[in-house]
Amino acid sequence: MIIYIVTYKGTSTVSTQHIAWTGTFASLNVCACALSWWRPVASHRLHWAAGGTWLLLIIQGLNKQGVGFQEPQNQVWYMLFIVFVPYAMFPLSLRWCIFLGTLSCLAHLVATLVYQCVNCSHRYACAWRLLGGNVLLHAAVNFAGFYAKSFVDCEQRKVFLETQKSMGAYQKTRIESGSQWSLIQSVIPDFLAKRISTQLCESSDDFQRVMDVTSYQVHDVSILFADIKGFTSLSSKCSAQELVEMLNSLFALFDKLASENHCLRIKLLGDCYFCVSGLLQPRADHARCCVNMGLHMIRAIRDVRRRMKDLTVDLDMRIGVHSGQVTCAVLGQLKWQLDLWSPDVTLANHIESTGLPGRVHISSSTFKYLNGAFKVDPGEDGTRDPLLEEHNLVTYFIKDTEVPQQMRRTPATKAENGSEECIKLTQYNTAAVPTSSKLTKSKSRRLRPQDRTLEETHWKPEMPFENYYHGDSKDVHDAQQKTELEDEDNIHRLIEVFAKNMNSWSLQFNGTELESSFRELDGDTFKSNVMCCMVQWLFVVAVQSLAHYDCGHLMIVLVVMTIPLSLCFALVMFQEFPSLQRHLVNFSARVTNTRILRVMHICFFSFVMTLSSTMKLYICPLVPHQTIYNFTSKVSNSTASMSNSGNGTAPGNCGHPDYVVLTWVLCLIALTSVFKLYFLIKTLLTTVSVVIYCILLVHYYMYYQTKNMLLLPAKMVLLMFGFLVVVVTHARLVEVISRLDFLWRRQVKTDLKHMESIQDMNRRLLAHILPDHVVNHFLSRDWRPDVSFIVNRLLFYHYPTITKTI
Repeated sequence: MIIYIVTYKGTSTVSTQHIAWTGTFASLNVCACALSWWRPVASHRLHWAAGGTWLLLIIQGLNKQGVGFQEPQNQVWYMLFIVFVPYAMFPLSLRWCIFLGTLSCLAHLVATLVYQCVNCSHRYACAWRLLGGNVLLHAAVNFAGFYAKSFVDCEQRKVFLETQKSMGAYQKTRIESGSQWSLIQSVIPDFLAKRISTQLCESSDDFQRVMDVTSYQVHDVSILFADIKGFTSLSSKCSAQELVEMLNSLFALFDKLASENHCLRIKLLGDCYFCVSGLLQPRADHARCCVNMGLHMIRAIRDVRRRMKDLTVDLDMRIGVHSGQVTCAVLGQLKWQLDLWSPDVTLANHIESTGLPGRVHISSSTFKYLNGAFKVDPGEDGTRDPLLEEHNLVTYFIKDTEVPQQMRRTPATKAENGSEECIKLTQYNTAAVPTSSKLTKSKSRRLRPQDRTLEETHWKPEMPFENYYHGDSKDVHDAQQKTELEDEDNIHRLIEVFAKNMNSWSLQFNGTELESSFRELDGDTFKSNVMCCMVQWLFVVAVQSLAHYDCGHLMIVLVVMTIPLSLCFALVMFQEFPSLQRHLVNFSARVTNTRILRVMHICFFSFVMTLSSTMKLYICPLVPHQTIYNFTSKVSNSTASMSNSGNGTAPGNCGHPDYVVLTWVLCLIALTSVFKLYFLIKTLLTTVSVVIYCILLVHYYMYYQTKNMLLLPAKMVLLMFGFLVVVVTHARLVEVISRLDFLWRRQVKTDLKHMESIQDMNRRLLAHILPDHVVNHFLSRDWRPDVSFIVNRLLFYHYPTITKTI
């Protein structure tokens, strides 16, 4: 539209109607541009905006109401632009681009055909040749656009599939690694697991250094030993399943209490529970935490005893607490075990063994750390144990047998008076642990609200390995949303990587290694790119032969110049035929695999196409100082009339130098098929070609001084610069897409490699913590704690008395 507004100076006066239509179309074009920048449209409806833009372009091209749009025959360049733009610029699928390109071609050809049938007589028989030339031009542009669009789409789909595969492997590895890490955290403390993993990352297989890192001494801690009194008698009266369920309930409850009281469970020694406070981080109240822990344990075992009256077993807890210093370390080479040892640990163990059931037995050092927080009764000092007597250790019993009221948690809800509850041992078990038939038939009784314990009213013990098992329905429900957020994070991270590693103007990567890796991919599509350029040249030859069939010298030049281009094409294809002479095959492979040779090859090919397509202007020139062509005449003179009395041509000859310019458009479009050519080099080639075309065009038409003839070069120069902008924009767009795909693929592979290294590290950690078959069992997909948890507990606990009951 700008071309015609600037250059329209025909002999006829521009009507007001044409000006109005031109202004309307210009306004609609501006609105379409503004609409594409609107965020809601740009984010979700950009394909609709592209379709509307194409519809607007095709309507104003065929409407014949705008300034300069009255003659379909002279709108070939405009329709070629409409055909090529969807392939190069619109965010549409290949199918839609083919549909729009074909529809544009058919619409223009039908309009031209109708126009010629209505307005042309027998003197304009060359119009049918020009119509054939138009068909070839449309076919050439559609072919180039199809090749460019299909290649970009194919590359993007290939990258998408590879990325999807890598992302799938990454997600699978991440989930497996997370499961392994959760299993590790369920076996050893989190701080220790992180320290070991960090050291393993730094020292690889140097496990001795790992042992050195995890060995350290801590002062001012309190050590608690707890033993179940009556457990031996209980094990002889319960079935194996019941015994395991009880241990599961108690230890799950104790772990919960330890977490609430800032204690860390070190290990389970049969029916003995060993924990420490102040180890993870220094605490001034470590002694009080251990005493509170002991009181909670006593209360919990009494609740169990109250529910197991039918077994007539006197269950109670002996608690021993001592404060001092410990050495923390991971022991073992093949299988690791976190342990604490020091004389103070031994003393704490002996304090527990000399204690009384249902009482918390503490040492004098613990008593000092309590600072009078609890009332105490004097113990029996060392009279009951030689080791305590040897160390002259004074001991005390905590006077309280219940947790002080101010330290208890207030139940979240209260049960109604007279409510019926099923009181049985498995009430402590998690929902994942199946209930035995015997315990299911336990008697129920009515409880008064004041008899309800803290654990009954609003607490349910957590099962072991809870950090590993994530079966919450809420987590499953939020999984999709979490995945979408991760995808958005990946996109933002890619944009950050793009901005960090790429120059915004030249689009080159900042790192030479990264740039070299990207350029190694250039040779993959070189052969097909050269083939597409060769096909475009054949279209150029066909169009010029149809439009200027009467110029024999031009035919000879076109055939001669086709020979070197054919040799260039054959040179890159020799590699596909190993049966040919070895030197040819090797040279072809060298050209294909060497970047500088590929660039030189494309530059030579483009240079030959550029010069060869301009030969017609000087081989078959028009006769000077004649009124030869009238481009802005009435509609009935749409096809030029030739009257030449000096060169022996017939009056019906076709003299259309504008078709030479249209073949130059094909030469420019051919460069869009060379995808891996650096876009600045491609920009340089197209700019040089357009400058050469413009110089030759202006120089050629300066020879013809008629008023009407001076209008054609102005239109054609603007036409060439219009296609130059499109080709350069497309080249930059393809370059950005290629480099983004390269970065995305590289980033995903890097993330996958990193995650695999983490998974391997976790696997090595687990190999030193748990037996292989146990690890495989817990990490298997079909593992459910409600099916196999009890069996797993049997793997960890074995008592001689149990064999009598099995």
